[in-house]
Amino acid sequence: MSIHKFKIICTAFLFVFCVTLAEAQRKQSKMVQRYRVNHPKDTTSLLYALKKGKFSGHLRSFSMFTSNYQVLQDYYAQALGGGIAYESATFRKFNFKVSNYYVYEVGSNLTKIDSVTQLKDRYEVTLFDVENPTNRNDLDRLEELNIRYSTKKTKITYGRQIINTPLINPQDSRMRPTLMHGFWFNDSHLPSTVLEGGWLYKSSPRSTIKWFDFGNSVGVYSQGVYPNGSKGDYRNNLDTKGIFVLGSTTNLKKIGLKIQVWDFYSDNIFNTFFAQMDYNLLLEKGKKPVKLILGGQYMRQNAINNGGNIDQNKTYFEKNGQSTAYGGRLGIGNNRAQFTINYSRITDEGRFLFPREWGREPFYTFLTRERTEGCGDVQAYMMNYTEVFKGQNLKMGFGLGYYELPDVKNTALNKYGLPSYVQANVEVRYSIKKGFYKGLDMHWILAYKKNEGNIYGNEKYRLNKVDMLNANWVLNYRF
Repeated sequence: MSIHKFKIICTAFLFVFCVTLAEAQRKQSKMVQRYRVNHPKDTTSLLYALKKGKFSGHLRSFSMFTSNYQVLQDYYAQALGGGIAYESATFRKFNFKVSNYYVYEVGSNLTKIDSVTQLKDRYEVTLFDVENPTNRNDLDRLEELNIRYSTKKTKITYGRQIINTPLINPQDSRMRPTLMHGFWFNDSHLPSTVLEGGWLYKSSPRSTIKWFDFGNSVGVYSQGVYPNGSKGDYRNNLDTKGIFVLGSTTNLKKIGLKIQVWDFYSDNIFNTFFAQMDYNLLLEKGKKPVKLILGGQYMRQNAINNGGNIDQNKTYFEKNGQSTAYGGRLGIGNNRAQFTINYSRITDEGRFLFPREWGREPFYTFLTRERTEGCGDVQAYMMNYTEVFKGQNLKMGFGLGYYELPDVKNTALNKYGLPSYVQANVEVRYSIKKGFYKGLDMHWILAYKKNEGNIYGNEKYRLNKVDMLNANWVLNYRF
């Protein structure tokens, strides 16, 4: 048989096979359809809800490097992690979610002690477990584990969950976010308004693998010093039943006005009231509308009882302590880019205190890699520019701020001995939204801080605080 005839026979056979297969599939499809009509699925069963649940995954790579001043020790770390989550479908208005995550260390020198100050690393250790920096090989945490009741306008969640408010938030600029345990509700019955809040009584701060009673989670990070200069000693010494939160967010999109009002009542420790108003005034309509950006913030704090412990050498918020902060924002922008000038003021009547383990501060002048928490008598100025490029794949940002803080020896208003400084940040984020690498997200953060205060020749006020560069490269893959 010639090759030509052989090709014809093969082609004919393949054609017949494909037609036969297609006809068989058509008949099978009709049979399946008839079966489904005659045997409908029981969509009201728990088994159906479990089978209809969704799995999701997240892989993360985090490279961090800190270059300190001259002979002071430099630090680096490379972390890899991955996790998986499962969320069931709704069954009689209920569903549940569970997730777990692990972290591994690829390489680091974060346990190396600086020869000048005898201090250790500050930033890189937070990629792993701050409680046990030597454990960097198998760090896993059962994260979300909750059950939720949902209606069209109301959600009530109990268990381990991610909470996002102006003061309690994931602060996930490390390997894993901060999580909370308790009750949380979200209600949108009121026009243009969302009410939310709840009672939280356990926490697993970022850079840890354990779950703590709420009072014991305070002090997992540095405890700084008390106003009298003595070393902070409130870890495991605070008596509290948790924190009660109530917030209201009104978003009037037609006129560009958004108003937030929040209250954080930390039982037996302190109360924090926070309000923020943001207004976007449309200056020019069209395909590229231009808007004027205005904003204002106000915060008030007061100690409750003895601030956590009757012994003022073991308390968190000193008895009768209080603080006030306020700020403003002015800027201009469009759908892709915006430029803002920001100002924050913490008065000299006391330190602004809110556990860093629970979240990051909401001030307009905040730049990642530093905070003004723990200070009073602060004036901060910051300008920020962000732009999202065509296609929404690339986003860039630049921030420059000056932070005037109390003298490092003024322990009454400077808890962590942080000198005044200038900070410049550059951030770039690139996301792939289609094609083979869909789900991949790359994030670069570069932060530089320059000293502007008197450190009295003591390098402990400089190491990992000022005159330093912190570089980060983060890869995320979500599926």
